Amino acid sequence: MENLKKAYYLFFYKLYLVFNYLSEDSWGYWKAGLVIQTLQYFILFVIIMQIEIISKNYVIPDFDPKLWEIPLAIILAVFNYYVFLYKKDWKQYIDEFSRYSKKKI
Repeated sequence: MENLKKAYYLFFYKLYLVFNYLSEDSWGYWKAGLVIQTLQYFILFVIIMQIEIISKNYVIPDFDPKLWEIPLAIILAVFNYYVFLYKKDWKQYIDEFSRYSKKKI
């Protein structure tokens, strides 16, 4: 579980570096978090669709997508805020990963 957490933070670190390289504003960590949230949303959507295809039943109600898409996006946003931005844990991991050699990453 610890390796999965480190990989998650390493992915955040790599995105953070890309966004800081592209623009010199101080919003790199927010942009990296948004990209991760978008990827999580798409991966979750693909998993749900695969379950529906395999089981041939609807997992999510078919009537109005806004009833499940918006709460799901909010839940992912709260999760990512807590994991990355709450208590500024991302700074600790950025310092840790920046000390690693290029071969280790």
